[in-house]
Amino acid sequence: MIAILCLCASLISSQSQHRHLNDFLNAQVRQAHPNNQEAVAKNRVEIKYKHSREADSFYTLPPSMHGMIPPALREKLNPRHGVKVRITHDQKTGEPLAKIIKARIIDLDIYSPMTPLDCRISINFEMRFDGDVQDLGEKTSSDRNKDRLSYTQSMYQIDLTQVTQSSSVNVSTNLYLITLSKTPLLTYPRASIKPQKNTNSRSNS
Repeated sequence: MIAILCLCASLISSQSQHRHLNDFLNAQVRQAHPNNQEAVAKNRVEIKYKHSREADSFYTLPPSMHGMIPPALREKLNPRHGVKVRITHDQKTGEPLAKIIKARIIDLDIYSPMTPLDCRISINFEMRFDGDVQDLGEKTSSDRNKDRLSYTQSMYQIDLTQVTQSSSVNVSTNLYLITLSKTPLLTYPRASIKPQKNTNSRSNS
């Protein structure tokens, strides 16, 4: 089993920033390639690149199926958020790639009146869904398309992902920093950090 600690940061606000990061990471792939003599001389670890295009569908896990979730985690579920199931397919072939249960455990809201943005840290639990998709009923939202560039070096991975909803032409870009570790322990929760506009004003007394 592989333990995954994922930090998702919505740091990219423009296509130019996306291109800059993409160019930088591609340059690192070339510089660390085993055929690069300078990389060999410096004992650089190879960076592996993968480009994937996936489509996600979302469902709500019915309460009658919550028994799939470990008891210790069922007690920690956030009542404000339903338990979701994410079904992922390859966009080109339609091949199913993953069926994942995702449950929100807790949020930490950080109020920062002296900066333009507040911050929310969310802890989510993810596990494989082994049930039948037909038992989940209707989809809860429109499908999500992901164009993902992955760069993996040793136990670290960077995902540069462009996301579009099937019902919208707007594109959002996320940067994921992932730590991978082969361990018999349970998968670590996924932590996502999302900047939020600070709508609170501070008055002088």
